[in-house]
Amino acid sequence: MFRWISIIAVFVLTSSFILVVSSLFSWTDTRTGLGISITTAVILGLACGFLTYRFLWLGVVALGVLAGYYLGTLVYFIIFAIEKFDSPGVMLALQILFAIFVGIISVFFDKGIIIIGTSGIGAYLFTRGWSFILGGFPSETEMIHSLKTGTIPEISSAALVYAAMLGVVWLASMTY
Repeated sequence: MFRWISIIAVFVLTSSFILVVSSLFSWTDTRTGLGISITTAVILGLACGFLTYRFLWLGVVALGVLAGYYLGTLVYFIIFAIEKFDSPGVMLALQILFAIFVGIISVFFDKGIIIIGTSGIGAYLFTRGWSFILGGFPSETEMIHSLKTGTIPEISSAALVYAAMLGVVWLASMTY
């Protein structure tokens, strides 16, 4: 079962990263650019997924990289919320640095990364689902648009509740 979960995680990680980078550098502003970006994201996602299927330990590393990527995003948005600092380059640098760091750590602490990584991804998806239903949590699209335009989005009290909910669900799912 972990093999298939890791394949999906690798596909999502690779595809998401390619699409975020494409969006940050405005490569998706035209139809041609969008088509090339999506095609590239899918092809690289499938290729990395296949490699993960052949070499399972890559799945553990990919889970660590995915967890690090989202951790880097979280750190950036904490800085963004506190300091009102907006820079796509800094966000991308933090995402890459955290992804590499946690990916390397996952080689040595594979069981812990599997527990922490899958709990974190599940907690995020659970919280994100509720935020789509109830509203009040800025989407990734809104955040990227804010970065591109240089505007500072308003962080509502509901977003802070969602952040607390994410932390509680994450810790609870690691425990049980």
